[in-house]
Amino acid sequence: IFSLAPIARMTRASMLAVLASDFVRTARASGLSPSKVIVTYAFRNAMLPVITTLSMVFSFLLGANVLVEKVFAWPGIGSYAVEALISSDFAPVQGFVLTMAVMYVLLNLVIDILYGVIDPRVRLEG
Repeated sequence: IFSLAPIARMTRASMLAVLASDFVRTARASGLSPSKVIVTYAFRNAMLPVITTLSMVFSFLLGANVLVEKVFAWPGIGSYAVEALISSDFAPVQGFVLTMAVMYVLLNLVIDILYGVIDPRVRLEG
């Protein structure tokens, strides 16, 4: 729940910035419906900073799972890694670090692909 605040704040700020831009005013002046202008023009262009904030929040949550699992005594990979670290069993710790690194890289890959889907100007040619 705590991660919703920065996402909502970024969405609001980005939407206000996009709604004040020239292309939105032009779309409104051409007679498009307000819902069409907001969904098609404004929201899609406002999503890039929101996705960046979302990726930072998810990256933080990947690391915070260890703390949450230990505080609430939930069994999970973070709790297992801490127990392995306390008992000096480094193979599970290496597996945990590798798993978190792979998840972080995959998250960044998904974010980069979403950038290309949302804004075609970002796509690579070739």
